[in-house]
Parts: sequence; structure tokens; C-alpha cells
Amino acid sequence: MPKPTTATFWSASGQGMSIKVLLVSALGVNEPEKEKMVASLLETYTISGVYTVATEAALTLAGRVASLMGLPVQTVGDPTCLGLTELVGSLQCGTIVLVADEKTTQIFIANWLGIPKDSVHIIRQEHCAVNSLVFHGNRVVIETVNDVCHIQPSN
Repeated sequence: MPKPTTATFWSASGQGMSIKVLLVSALGVNEPEKEKMVASLLETYTISGVYTVATEAALTLAGRVASLMGLPVQTVGDPTCLGLTELVGSLQCGTIVLVADEKTTQIFIANWLGIPKDSVHIIRQEHCAVNSLVFHGNRVVIETVNDVCHIQPSN
């Protein structure tokens, strides 16, 4: 199992506080079975909120997943890293779901890994992929990128 990547990003939460962000990638396709599978995976966490950026693909998937989980969707106004920074900085601790379109997800992850914006295409994202990030103090630990094990067919 690969080791989580740690990157310094900003200092938002207090010492000892951590916020897990399950960043779900939306590609604007209609795949209800995958969406049910990602909702089932997310139900294994204690989710304190479902958020989305204001793009069509993200709004659509967030609405479907939140509905399956019985939670409301809140929109993050700025579909950039700044919007997520403000969101995470306003929370105390816990786990949230953020649904973003593929390009925004790639930009978020590239920023935390120090990858230049003109190279974000190297960060692959599948529809309903889950990227797990833990914000702790002034660090971000990237636990998984493009995790699709919850939507892979069983053998």
C-alpha cells in the first residue's frame, strides 16, 4: 500500500483538529449504479456535510448522492482551491464530502502535490472516484487519489 503524501497548504484548523474531505469526482455522465455505490461507500463515514462546486456535473452528482444519503447539498461559491480552503477553514473537525468536476478535482490535488497547473492532466479521475484528504493543522495528507474500488465489479 502506498504511503500517504503530505503537503503543507495553509493553517486553518487548530492544533489537534482534523477534517477529512472525501473529494468525489463528477464527469457529467449519468451512471446511477456508480452513484449508488459511491453513496453506499460514503454512508460508512459519519458525514457532517455534502458540498459541491457550482458546475453542472458537480451539482448533478452531488444532488443524486446527497439524496441517496438523505442529506442536503451546500454549494461552495468559488470552484477553486480558495473555495475549499475557506470551507475547511470554517469547520471544526469531522468528515465532509465535496463533489467537484474532473478539472477542479485535478487542480485541487495538483495544488496540494505541487504539480504545475499545466500538468494537471496527469492526475486521472474516473466518474465517482473518491479522493481522500485529511487536513490537520497546517498539513494536508492525501490518503487516496482516484480510488474506484467501491465501483469495481465483484469477482
